[in-house]
Amino acid sequence: MVMMKSNRLYIYLIFLTSLFLGSCSQENPSSKLAQNHTPNKSEKFDPMTRIIECDSIYPDQEIRVELIEHSFEDYELSAILRITKKDQLIIQDSLSTSVFAVEFKDFNGDEIDDILVQSSSDARSNWTWSLYVAEDSLKSFQRIKGFEKIKNPNYLKEHDLVDCLVMSGKNWTCFYQIHDDTIHAFEYIVYMGYNSEKEEYYDYNKDYEATLKKVLKSKEYH
Repeated sequence: MVMMKSNRLYIYLIFLTSLFLGSCSQENPSSKLAQNHTPNKSEKFDPMTRIIECDSIYPDQEIRVELIEHSFEDYELSAILRITKKDQLIIQDSLSTSVFAVEFKDFNGDEIDDILVQSSSDARSNWTWSLYVAEDSLKSFQRIKGFEKIKNPNYLKEHDLVDCLVMSGKNWTCFYQIHDDTIHAFEYIVYMGYNSEKEEYYDYNKDYEATLKKVLKSKEYH
């Protein structure tokens, strides 16, 4: 666990590079948003529409993901997400995306990959995502409210938590948990780098483990 945390910054830099080269089935070295999937030959991507036939992610389910560029009166929205199963529409939603990236990873511990659509990227290339959790044996997908606020989300299956690693003037990590259809943020922050007040470097690994224990003991954790 400690070694994994100490290598997160290095792995995260690799992660940023891989995202620009990725497809729906390419492995992501950091948060592993699409692990162990075979490249999908039926994927189509052009400046207006991305279509993913998800046979390699959801075998024998005939699920298709379409991300369609669209103009809205609300300038914060830029695309329509359509998910169909056996040609039947199961969800259609409007959302924001800057690069039309789509990834797949389980974010609720049921061992079924959920769908993430890239939302935004800031000056330091911290990415945010819209999350759609698979439900009822892939009969539907539930969008998680507030998930787009999490930068570089990573799922901790052992604890059913989400953490992040945010690159800024002072790099930091926070913890979150999905409650029903909404993300809950815990108040704790773990910093990485130099502490100018104490004129020493933060012990990120130690602080991470101590903060995680506080989260697990908090009354908000379920």
